[in-house]
Amino acid sequence: MLVNLFAGIAISSVILTIVMSLRSGYKPARFFAIAWASLLTTISIFVAENLTVIDGNVYTHFCQVVGASLEAVLFTDIRDITALSEKVGTEATFVFLN
Repeated sequence: MLVNLFAGIAISSVILTIVMSLRSGYKPARFFAIAWASLLTTISIFVAENLTVIDGNVYTHFCQVVGASLEAVLFTDIRDITALSEKVGTEATFVFLN
């Protein structure tokens, strides 16, 4: 029971943070909102399957993995990855891949 209370407080604070960031015009807040929405949606599907609210199949069982992966991709700063790949150079990338 206490775990559900803490989870509810955590989710509420995340949603409040998203709303406040979006209303202030902070551009990266869109990615933050999409990332959390994907994770919370897929976890909700997974929980609904575990509570037998919806029928389970391979998609509903592993949807949380997809949501977590999408969240990780959206939280990754693409500029850092691009700068790192430019610093390493194409020759090192070629050697790494082969």
